[in-house]
Amino acid sequence: MERPDGAADEVLVARDAELLGDGVLDQPVGADEVGHAASAEGEEPEETEGLVRAGGVAGDVAEEREAKGVLSVEAAVGVGRVAADADDACPEGGKFAGDVAVVAGLRGADRGEVCGVEEEDLGSPGQQVRKGSDGTVLVGECEDGGGLTWPEHAEALARRGRRASTLCLMHADIAHRFRPFGGSIFAEMTALAVRHSAVNLAQGFPDFDGPAAAKEAAARAMHEGHNQYARMIGVPVLNRAIAGSWAALGRGEIDPEANVTVTNGCSEAIPATILGLLNPGDEVVVFEPFFDFYVTAIAMAGAVPRFVTLRPPADGHRAWWFDPAELRAAIGPRTRAIIVNTPHNPTGKVYTREELDIIAGECIRHGLVAITDEVYEHLTFEPELPHVSLATLPGMWERTITLSSLGKTFSLTGWKIGWAVAPQPLSGVVRAAHQYLTFCAATPLQHGAAAVLEAPGDYASGLRRLFIENRDALSAALSRAGLRVFPSHSTYFVMADHTPLRFADDRAFCYHLTERVGVAAIPPSVFYGTPGLGRDLVRFAFCKKRETIAEAIRRLDAMARMS
Repeated sequence: MERPDGAADEVLVARDAELLGDGVLDQPVGADEVGHAASAEGEEPEETEGLVRAGGVAGDVAEEREAKGVLSVEAAVGVGRVAADADDACPEGGKFAGDVAVVAGLRGADRGEVCGVEEEDLGSPGQQVRKGSDGTVLVGECEDGGGLTWPEHAEALARRGRRASTLCLMHADIAHRFRPFGGSIFAEMTALAVRHSAVNLAQGFPDFDGPAAAKEAAARAMHEGHNQYARMIGVPVLNRAIAGSWAALGRGEIDPEANVTVTNGCSEAIPATILGLLNPGDEVVVFEPFFDFYVTAIAMAGAVPRFVTLRPPADGHRAWWFDPAELRAAIGPRTRAIIVNTPHNPTGKVYTREELDIIAGECIRHGLVAITDEVYEHLTFEPELPHVSLATLPGMWERTITLSSLGKTFSLTGWKIGWAVAPQPLSGVVRAAHQYLTFCAATPLQHGAAAVLEAPGDYASGLRRLFIENRDALSAALSRAGLRVFPSHSTYFVMADHTPLRFADDRAFCYHLTERVGVAAIPPSVFYGTPGLGRDLVRFAFCKKRETIAEAIRRLDAMARMS
């Protein structure tokens, strides 16, 4: 059996031609144009002399590698629309429209070295699509008399494994701990939304500005000369404002100098906490689905995540829930910490007091540190489901690091102002890493944050009213379109089950929705550590203007009428 263009018995296909600059072709390319023919048995793969560009071969591999930090010296890489000549591979002369790149003619060990998979995971000829141990997607040769054509292989890859397969284009020296993660799903789906002029309900950021008072205070700070490095732990006025907000919520008095550390958003507070706390081999309990920074930070620390699954409402459960027995089973002799995100992204779950009592009991029993991500603490929607901070439970202050931020509550996500609140020994944990990650957050923006924390007004209550309206309207539209929508009690997000629409998985559905319907969403299987989970789900963000949600609903209703 041969590939349609006769080049290699097996190829690896990866997305993201953007990594190589502007080298996406308008025309298909075959392996002979790539500059790297199939390797004969027993021969080493050759290195191509150049990169395929829209005008042919341009630039030198060494220069491109040095400039971009991509390409492996072991592989010849061509960038184009499809892996084979369109006349030979595409049904009736058509061609696949997605952007793909091809690494051709590599045998087992060489492929493993390039893409970070073990040789036994590479599959065998005749297997159309198979994932390696780190998520890298492999495409096998066509079967005679009924297998998929090469463009169909590429389409399956683009819809099912595009994010992970980016690894095949990364430099061979990328650290092993990062290879399983690939590129950001948020960047991927936002770029796809832009490409197709879709309403972006994928990435969780508002499409409107936060309070004028915050912006005016930040501008004033700039004009008053607050433009140099801030203290590592935060400017004093912001530390005091955070401590004051903590006390105003009934959580008790804290020392702004000893207990508050200002970070570059909660997204920096997460790795600062994990890197400062964990040693290689330590284990961390993580509830899945999760915000992906948790597992990447755990990988940076050389630690190991142990997953406990949140399950959708069913069997008498009105909200997403976990089995306490699974939590207890995940805790072992090497467990050092547990991460709790409440209110929860991506499900919109608010952990109940009873659930937090269970978690607190396990922390106290096993001497665990609790790391809580509470960035949505002011965005809960149901009076009967208030946010409870785990640090306020008996016996938990001394063992909890509470992370939060300005951006979600005040629609200033681009400011990246976050913080960690902890007892002094655990503040030292955060600061030990924070001082070597970013050292300090932007000084004038810290002053702007302090101003709005000191006088928040009713901004958060107005935001809650808007988001409840958006959630309800969007959920109704999704239901009309045939999805099963789960209740969201907080955050920016609502989750739904797309299986009634009969798509293969979450990526296939999200790509179809973005490209054909014009509404972008997130495939949440990337938020699970347990293989196979999340494939039937999709996440939508409703943190937008009413007009934005209305346009998304118009497009979803058009899809519903066509189905």
